[in-house]
Amino acid sequence: DLAEYASVRGEREGSGRAIVAAVLQLASALGVAVTAEGVETEATAATLRAMGCGHLQGYLFGRPAPLEELRARVASAETPRAEAA
Repeated sequence: DLAEYASVRGEREGSGRAIVAAVLQLASALGVAVTAEGVETEATAATLRAMGCGHLQGYLFGRPAPLEELRARVASAETPRAEAA
């Protein structure tokens, strides 16, 4: 859970970020994509993006939902909307 380490504040902040940096470096060297899960705040998302993690997921972006609800959201996003007069 990279987001947990990236959001550590206080005296452990440096070690948390060092862990994230090491994981991202290892993944890059191996050609593996990394998704940070558990992202709940804009600050954590910004920290992870600044460190080079481009794939994020968590409550900041959406809550778990039933499959049919997710399909409906995707369908409505793909449907062109009529312009307001």
